[in-house]
Amino acid sequence: MKRLFTVVTAIIVAAAVTVTVRPATAAFHGANGLLAFDDAYTHNIYTVQINGTHLRKLTSDGRSVSPRWSPDGTKIAFSRSGQLWVMNANGTNPHRVGTVTRAYQPAWSADARTLAYVHVPTKGQGGDIWTVRVAGGGVRQLTDDGRTTCGDSHPVYSPLGGLIAYDQQPGTKNPDGGCTLDGGDIRVITRRLATGVTHVIPEAADPDFLADGKGLVLTSSVDEFDQPNAPNLYASSLTGGITQRRALTRFVCAEGEACFGEGAAAPSSTFANTDAVWTFSRLGGSVCVQTSVAMTPGYCTMPKAGVVPLPQNIDWQPRP
Repeated sequence: MKRLFTVVTAIIVAAAVTVTVRPATAAFHGANGLLAFDDAYTHNIYTVQINGTHLRKLTSDGRSVSPRWSPDGTKIAFSRSGQLWVMNANGTNPHRVGTVTRAYQPAWSADARTLAYVHVPTKGQGGDIWTVRVAGGGVRQLTDDGRTTCGDSHPVYSPLGGLIAYDQQPGTKNPDGGCTLDGGDIRVITRRLATGVTHVIPEAADPDFLADGKGLVLTSSVDEFDQPNAPNLYASSLTGGITQRRALTRFVCAEGEACFGEGAAAPSSTFANTDAVWTFSRLGGSVCVQTSVAMTPGYCTMPKAGVVPLPQNIDWQPRP
C-alpha cells in the first residue's frame, strides 16, 4: 500500500536549491522548557512559552529554519541559506559551523559534539545523512541513497547515544528535478554503521526519540490495526512494526476540520510512562499540548495571533 505523507518543501534562496525534507526533532531528557520554531512564511526563528506567552524573535534575516535545542538547552542549531549555524538560546552569538554547504535539518548528538544533517549535493538530487563536528571539521557521510531515490532526511540522534533514526524516501525522479514519493519508512541505524544493522519501521515518518531513548514518536497514515488513516502521531518501539505502535492522536482530517501537522516528544517523556509523553501538533496554525493518554489537546494556542502566521519545525527545550 502506498503511503501518503505531507511533504515540506524548503526553498533555500541563497543556495538556489529546493529540498524536500521533513522537520527533525530530538527530545533530550530534562524539565520541559521553551518551544523553538520557525515561521513558514517569514523563515525566522522564535521561542515561546508553552502557553503562548513571552514570544521572542531570535532571527530577522528571513533565511533561518529548523531550530534544534542542544542537549543542555543552552544553544540552538539551525539551517541558514544551506549552511549550519549555532546560536545561544536568546539568539546571541550566531556563528557558522564548519564550512559545509547545502546542509539542512541539523540534529545534535547526545554529547553535543556533533551535528547530523541532510546534505543535498545538487538540485534535483535526493539528500543523504552526513555528520560534522560542532567545532568544525570531521565531516562524514552516513548514507548514500540520494542518487537513486528521493533521498534520506530528518536525522535524529538517540539521547542515549549510539543510534540515529531518519526517514528513507523511495520514489521516482521527475524531469523538472522534483521527486514523487512512493511511501517511506523510518530507519534506525547504529551510528558507526559497522554492523550494517538497520531496523525498518514501515509506513512511518518524522521520527523523534523519546527522552529515555527507549522508543520513538512518529507520524503515520496507517494505524496500529494496519488500516489507512489520516496522518496522526504514534508511539513506537525502536524496532516497531505497525502492530507495535499506539496512537497518540486520532484526527480524521475531514473537510473543514483541523488536521494533524507535526509532533515532538517532551524532555520529560518515557516509553513506559505514557502519562509523561507530551506532544506538539500544528493544527491549522495552532500549537497544541496534549498527553498521550488523554488523546485530546490540553490546550491550543497561536502565539500572538497574526504575528506568527504558521509555526513549524517545533522543538522543545530541555532544562536541568
